[in-house]
Amino acid sequence: MDTQPPLTRHQRRELERQQRRQGEQRQGRNRQVRPVVGFLVLVAAIVGAVYGLIKLGGPAPTKVDLSPFFKGTLTSSQGRDHIAVGASHAPYATNPPTSGPHYEDTIPLGVYDEPQTDENLVHNLEHGHVWVSYNCSDGCPDLVTQLKTVVERYQLYILEPRKDNPQKICLAAWEYLDCFEEFDEQRIQAFFQQRENQGPEKLPPSAHKRK
Repeated sequence: MDTQPPLTRHQRRELERQQRRQGEQRQGRNRQVRPVVGFLVLVAAIVGAVYGLIKLGGPAPTKVDLSPFFKGTLTSSQGRDHIAVGASHAPYATNPPTSGPHYEDTIPLGVYDEPQTDENLVHNLEHGHVWVSYNCSDGCPDLVTQLKTVVERYQLYILEPRKDNPQKICLAAWEYLDCFEEFDEQRIQAFFQQRENQGPEKLPPSAHKRK
């Protein structure tokens, strides 16, 4: 078997110089890459934080005790029975309803431009959602903007127009109701603070359907 002749002193020195040069080049590349990696990590953290705020519907509401502004009224329970879509049932005791027979499906959380079905929304209330509805003949775009500004600070909300409301604004949660005529931000926030996620059928955050 052939063997390589031993390196001469000159060849060994040249090999050592090449190895040192390659090591210096690697160190130089590492010094250039490290600031770039650090910058990318910072950008990713910022993007993640912004995405989290958007995903959650904006910054969380200020943790202020708004209980003095809570005007919700406890209503009598009409049970939690599931019924087939379109099936008849006893009239709801409140308007909007806050409990009683309801369809098996909820609707995704979010803001709606068209009225949704009461029997679906009662199931949303069972899951701890807050149902915010408004009734005005002209569509009240200014009021809708105000309501959106408030409800989108929270997690478990439905906002929709509803012509059957007895007053301009109604807030419904499981077995609680508050209806009034004029926009009142603190009153709405107090209702969310007291009744959001207080339904009898609690779900983990990932299980709540969203638009």
